[in-house]
Amino acid sequence: MNQRNGERLSSSRAFLHPASGRPNLSIVTGAPTRRVLIRNGRATGVEIARAGVVETIAAAREVIVSAGTVNSPQPLMLSGIGPAEELKRHGIEVVCSFHVSLLQPSSRGRVTLASGDPAAKPSSTPTS
Repeated sequence: MNQRNGERLSSSRAFLHPASGRPNLSIVTGAPTRRVLIRNGRATGVEIARAGVVETIAAAREVIVSAGTVNSPQPLMLSGIGPAEELKRHGIEVVCSFHVSLLQPSSRGRVTLASGDPAAKPSSTPTS
């Protein structure tokens, strides 16, 4: 839970709105993320659907997956990040085998990824 002066704030009001004027931040609404684009083991951008058109947005530095506790695993899994058995069952190429697990509610709904492969070393840990 985010608070300022005793008032509850959404993550958007607490973090996104204050940074919205930054030149290195683009905010796109009404455009669900279809998948994270990965090249050489690094997230390089995202694929979105806006007004029925699929678009690719390249990231200059980093990709932050923040679609909430329930929705964050979906674009990751569609990108090939997740439980290998489940991804293969749906015909998705495995980029990094991770078990997506939700923490207890006391953790404020964070999504964590626990590697199913000890050798797997993602460049960053996507979280919600």
